[in-house]
Amino acid sequence: MNSDQAQTGRTLSKAELLHQRIAARISTDSLKSGDRLGTRQSMKQEYGVANGTLNEALRLLVSEGLAELRPGPKGGVFVANRGASLRIGGRRLVLRGSVSDLAENLEVRYSLLPLVAASAARNPSPPQEVVSKIREQLTLLRGSELHGNELQLQVWALQRSLGELATNKLLQTLYVGLLDAAEAQLLDAIFDKPRRPNRVGLHEKLVEAVLASDPEEAVLVAHELSAFTLGPPGQPTTGLLQRRYKGGDP
Repeated sequence: MNSDQAQTGRTLSKAELLHQRIAARISTDSLKSGDRLGTRQSMKQEYGVANGTLNEALRLLVSEGLAELRPGPKGGVFVANRGASLRIGGRRLVLRGSVSDLAENLEVRYSLLPLVAASAARNPSPPQEVVSKIREQLTLLRGSELHGNELQLQVWALQRSLGELATNKLLQTLYVGLLDAAEAQLLDAIFDKPRRPNRVGLHEKLVEAVLASDPEEAVLVAHELSAFTLGPPGQPTTGLLQRRYKGGDP
């Protein structure tokens, strides 16, 4: 029994076992981003598995940002670009998988933030355990000991808790789901130090407005935080994406 089986208490499927084998090959064979692992046909023969098993294993690898599938005569299965980065809001986010996916995620999520903030501020009876969690997260965010990835994850954890206060459950589910997807892509975060006080201050103002049940102020601060992160409002989406991301180190 392997460690995953011991932790989950279940037997892994053939596809999951194959996924582990290919993932181990990617990590131990010193493969670089863009290296070709083979075609579907050659990999099916190499590992001696059925089409369905291979397809499911590849789906898992793609979802984790370890592999990518390319069509065409020179296509096949390739090691994903694991070193791409997104420069946005005074920080560089190093990612697994598609950079454009996270760029679009951030745009949609920060567009939703004013709606989430207003809905949270209108919550007539916010759960005290969530309120306490928000205050603790804000205290951690103020501390100087958080850096890089820990700081980014703490920012998103606070935003997730604010989303949990939203009374519109569809909006809450969409917003929190986008945060989950962003976290799954993040490998590292490198911050511009001079912008940190502004980032913390805006989150403090947002928390104060939400907990004071002031939806109008919450919306204003949410717009301010969105502009701080994505740039001024009114930018066309395609232009923003073209300006904000590209493969490699922007």
